[in-house]
Amino acid sequence: MVICTIITDILQFWDNFSPYIKSWMTGGKFKSPIKFKLFECSTCQTHWLCLIYLIVTNNFSILNYTYILGLSFMTPVLAQLLSLLRDTFMKLIYKISELLGL
Repeated sequence: MVICTIITDILQFWDNFSPYIKSWMTGGKFKSPIKFKLFECSTCQTHWLCLIYLIVTNNFSILNYTYILGLSFMTPVLAQLLSLLRDTFMKLIYKISELLGL
């Protein structure tokens, strides 16, 4: 969940990487991002990766599936929490640098 949220929502990996794929596939004619919901949505990624994990490890049950639905549902909240944490650290570093006169 954390990995999907950081890569997809915070770093915007697919939006930044897919124009290079499209440019390569079209010989440089097009450079717009490729719209593909599974690579643009951390909620979808978390859901499908967790579901595949449950099936592969033979742990699929209604309770476990409900748990992964809850995790998937909370990815936007995690993205906001991680952004808040990053901003707080940046402010703290700025305050420390002001105190040290840097």
